[in-house]
Amino acid sequence: GIACGAFGINVAHELGHRNTWYEQWMSKALLLTSLNTHFFIEHNRGHHLHVSTHEDPASARRGEWLYFFWFRSMIGEWINAWKLEFQRLKKEGKHPLHWSNAMAQYQIIQ
Repeated sequence: GIACGAFGINVAHELGHRNTWYEQWMSKALLLTSLNTHFFIEHNRGHHLHVSTHEDPASARRGEWLYFFWFRSMIGEWINAWKLEFQRLKKEGKHPLHWSNAMAQYQIIQ
């Protein structure tokens, strides 16, 4: 658990920014060990777009209590990842629960 948190998530974060399918696959595999696969979607399509704004659940707010931020961040990132996948599928003209919904796939695997 500690090794995954200390090393796995950091490596997964870096691999998630890469362009090759196998590096992104490794990112998702590492995130799976901490049941955090939604991070791949939310971080790249949500956090980077809204960093340090109230729309970004991964950015702490000024004066926010650490434990409240942690809870808000974990729940908010998971919810936002679903929203981002629904938006992506809608753009592609697909049903929100189409088989290509990455969040649905991740939840089944986890």
